[in-house]
Amino acid sequence: MPAATGVSLPERVAFRGDTETFNLQWDFAVRDGRIYVKPTDPHSGHDVWRAVPVPACLDGHVMQVSADDNQLWASDDQRNVYVMVNALYRPEDVARPWFWTGRFGAPLWGGDGTHLPADTKAWSLSVLSKFRDRTWTDSAGNAQPAGGADCTTAFVLNEEGNRITILDPWLTGGDDYSYRMATPMGGRLRAQALSSAGSVTFIVDRYGHLFTRNWDFDQSGADQIFFRYSYENQRGKPTAPDATVLVADNLAPVHNFAAYQLPASDWVEQPAIDGTITDRISIQKIDGQTGSAARILRVEGERNGETGYWEKPIAADAWTFVGTGDPLRGNTLAQNSNTYDLAAPSGISYSAKLFGADVELHDFDTAVADNDLILRDPATGATATLVLHTVDGLRPELNLDELTRALHDHTTFGKRSADLDGTDRKFYGVLELPDSVRAALPGLPESLRQAVEYLTGGREFTDYGQGAGPADLAGHGRSVTVTIDRMVLHGDHTLTMHRSGRGADAGS
Repeated sequence: MPAATGVSLPERVAFRGDTETFNLQWDFAVRDGRIYVKPTDPHSGHDVWRAVPVPACLDGHVMQVSADDNQLWASDDQRNVYVMVNALYRPEDVARPWFWTGRFGAPLWGGDGTHLPADTKAWSLSVLSKFRDRTWTDSAGNAQPAGGADCTTAFVLNEEGNRITILDPWLTGGDDYSYRMATPMGGRLRAQALSSAGSVTFIVDRYGHLFTRNWDFDQSGADQIFFRYSYENQRGKPTAPDATVLVADNLAPVHNFAAYQLPASDWVEQPAIDGTITDRISIQKIDGQTGSAARILRVEGERNGETGYWEKPIAADAWTFVGTGDPLRGNTLAQNSNTYDLAAPSGISYSAKLFGADVELHDFDTAVADNDLILRDPATGATATLVLHTVDGLRPELNLDELTRALHDHTTFGKRSADLDGTDRKFYGVLELPDSVRAALPGLPESLRQAVEYLTGGREFTDYGQGAGPADLAGHGRSVTVTIDRMVLHGDHTLTMHRSGRGADAGS
């Protein structure tokens, strides 16, 4: 690779941003449409910036980059996304050369490519590696093995800051922006900036509130082809030693290892920083360490007139200041511990009638996993509130309609609108009957008792999965098997929740 000449490049890269970034081996920077690289180790003996070889269609057109683990992504002046693999190795490594592709999406990362959304405010690449991360921690605290293939995701923050779209090359691709991770506070917090590494995302709002979340498509409950999930308590159960054993266990009639705990891990608010900070933030993996806790957080800022950044391991309680003397590049934030920057609720609601009771689902957001399903007796006004856990499941569905569409136009295979529209949208859904509602049932009106019995059968968790089939459910210390049908949020804002053999649809 030729050495860089006539280009202003930093001595080192401290933040994983969109024009300068790094992984465990290399610093990368974009200048004048080209990518430059040098080792992160200043004692490597090769501490010189050099030009990265790229495809001719990308040369001179690179606008942004993001690196994590073994991949480097680049976007051009048309927002096209390109992926370089083997980014932890040397470019001259014959066995593992740097290799670029514009392919993206189904089938098997062989789709026609994708673009960053037009309203992108910030984006960051995340790679959860089975070789280097090895495990991730689910919401039960279990260290689960990373999947058989790296979980690759670009987390993309929209201009308003309240939507985080995921771009996953194994999913539908082709500018399908329908899969999202909710921001904190029911998807309403507006983030100023975002950084992700190894399926852990770090955000900050304009009042300086810092949040992290351990989440990706596989962890969310969506990939039910390869993984087994449960809302039943998985704490204390043994975990599989690796992904191969886990998949085999998932297919077995009796399971020896813990399922992935649902709901998936939520956002964690990090300790406030006692000092000036900006919206320039970064998260990175710790070399030589494994698991979700092996992450370092950085926030640009100032202390006592000295510029630099605040830093801490993700699970630590206190921040340490590292002085650099570099000019601040981010926007200074007005820190306010009592104020959060919130967007308006979605305003999307659904309703149904069931045994005379009104069934209400308010301000629904496809990315929010936990929702109140309110049952209301119209005569008395009494209510019973169940918890509706939803997961925007794996698409496309393997049905005749989708396969016919694929034969005519594979670029639309499985695609959905980024927003809810007039087309029915199916979710993996589980209804939870809280103990407080169960205890109150004898004193509730008949309509509510009948509705709760119909929807839950008295069980703590009832599966309304996207596809019909058997589901193992546990309640009151006993295991039962039921046949479930599906939950559908219809385009006309009615709700159907039907379990086979249980009578009429809730939407009827």
